[in-house]
Amino acid sequence: MYRGLVCLLVMCIGAVGCEKHAAPTVATPVGEMPAGAMPAGAIPAEAGAMAPAGGTQDDEPQADEPQAEGPSFEGFDFEGLPKRFEGAWVISGVADGKQAWSIRGTEITIYDGETETVGTFAVSSPCSVEVSKKDGEYIATSTYSFAFEGDVLYAGRGHAGVRNKDVTVGCLPELHIVTQDDCRSWQHRRRGWRNQKANCEWRHDEGRSHLTITSRHGSPWGMDGTGDVLMGEHLRANPAERASDFAAAKQKVK
Repeated sequence: MYRGLVCLLVMCIGAVGCEKHAAPTVATPVGEMPAGAMPAGAIPAEAGAMAPAGGTQDDEPQADEPQAEGPSFEGFDFEGLPKRFEGAWVISGVADGKQAWSIRGTEITIYDGETETVGTFAVSSPCSVEVSKKDGEYIATSTYSFAFEGDVLYAGRGHAGVRNKDVTVGCLPELHIVTQDDCRSWQHRRRGWRNQKANCEWRHDEGRSHLTITSRHGSPWGMDGTGDVLMGEHLRANPAERASDFAAAKQKVK
């Protein structure tokens, strides 16, 4: 009995410790998408619609909990974002080193220096994308934060945010919507969306804005910027590089 309790404690500590080292990954049985969820890799057709972003399917809300509609991205250039990802990239901000990405619509090919895999790609919020790949009987979906600063893409694990007037969308990559008088964390579950109050704190000094969001696990994550784009230190230190084609991107990963 004691041996089992110790193993359980070690597993729980390990799960918490992984939060800042790898993108959240959700495994869904092939052909068994959660009710109300969009198919993995489907790029939303309308601004304000959204594919599941971040979170896992544990911590399931009770049946009598009120369920919210998905978050709105009104005012953000959500529809135009997928086109900005089109082409070949060298991504440096992922957990296991550099990767070459080739994105065509909803299809993504990834080369990690040894193996090529094909999956589906979706822009799921103004600061997060989802990459889904088949893994045996399951579809594994990883969520990455991203930000465009001009034409420069920053993508991978880390934290990003984008502002539109008085509304900020923050990605840890778990989704947060921050307004002047409210801060909410959004999670997608089997029975739809739910949101809950979160702790957010703004600080402004010497022309820079700093936003600290405390995740639902109790960890504070910070991001800053001088304009409407905010990033954490890790993401800012790892800009992506656009390549002429996928072959050129692969050469820079080897």
